[in-house]
Amino acid sequence: MSSSVAETPATDSPGAQVLAGLAVPGLDLDKARHMVDVRAARRLRRRRTVWGAAAAVVLVGIAVWAWPRPDPQELVADGDRDPTTTTTTPVTASSTVPVLTTVVPTTVPSSTTAAPTVTTVPPTTSTTTAPNQPMVVTAQIVQTPGGAAPRVGETVTVRVNWSDPDLADPATVDVRADFGDPLVTRALSTAARPPCTARGGGAAALVDVPFRYASSGPRTVQVEVTACDGVGPYGERKVVQVPVQVQAPETGRRAVVIGGGDGRSPDTAAVLAGAETVARREPELTQVLPDGTTRATVAVIDAAYAGPLQLRWGEPPGASCQATASDQSVTAGTTPVTALLAPGPSACPTQAGAGAGTRP
Repeated sequence: MSSSVAETPATDSPGAQVLAGLAVPGLDLDKARHMVDVRAARRLRRRRTVWGAAAAVVLVGIAVWAWPRPDPQELVADGDRDPTTTTTTPVTASSTVPVLTTVVPTTVPSSTTAAPTVTTVPPTTSTTTAPNQPMVVTAQIVQTPGGAAPRVGETVTVRVNWSDPDLADPATVDVRADFGDPLVTRALSTAARPPCTARGGGAAALVDVPFRYASSGPRTVQVEVTACDGVGPYGERKVVQVPVQVQAPETGRRAVVIGGGDGRSPDTAAVLAGAETVARREPELTQVLPDGTTRATVAVIDAAYAGPLQLRWGEPPGASCQATASDQSVTAGTTPVTALLAPGPSACPTQAGAGAGTRP
């Protein structure tokens, strides 16, 4: 007896069930299976791409957050540190499996900046010195009566007028004059004066400088006025020049320059030239020979006289005399000459007293 038993399909995997559901007459099961596999692979690739992109974003964020930031205090002011350039390779999503490129941050070694040495400089107190106000100097020859030019043997005076608006001490001013005579000059002071360091209320003065010429002709008087010898912020040195024309002695007269006196002023003595007596010269001057030390006097005597000269201090019978040296006798002539006194006293000649032969 044959029995007909209906076949019950066995329970299979889900894929089998799908295939069973697709059991449609005329359907190619191999193509259906291939289509299912392709769709599943596509879904898997899309998921991997999404997750790969998300992972790349996370990694880039972590790298940016973890990148070392330089401390502003460690920056070198002069820009000695070389900049480091980091090239980041862009992440390109693959159509299949995404390739993730992890950029390793470049670690720049931190430089150790030495702490600067701070030197404390004490404040400097500066004292401003007021600018010096210049000294003003003028000079002129004081004219003889009638305005005539001075003669040899006569006293000629240079009048010096100076003013200094900020001078502190007038005693520091020195007035000198070089009259340009080759036979005789003025004695100069060698005393040093302290520097002018302080500003004062100013001073002014008028100074007369006398002189007796021994030679004639055009001369130039050079006047020098100094304050504190020109040293210090308020020291001064001014030079002015004054021209002068000196006349020769009167006809038949000549000039003699007599040097010496054993410490006595030769201007205060009468000059004895044979029978002629030339009275002492006034005012008394401190003139010297060109050596700068030997005191000298200028007198005008008879041009025809030849012989020794004597100086006499005082009047007989208490007079004191000093004669020129044996080789210093003068000869007749009109040219000015210089004669030196012999050291020590000499006998005063009796014929050379005050009398008709005395000249001023």
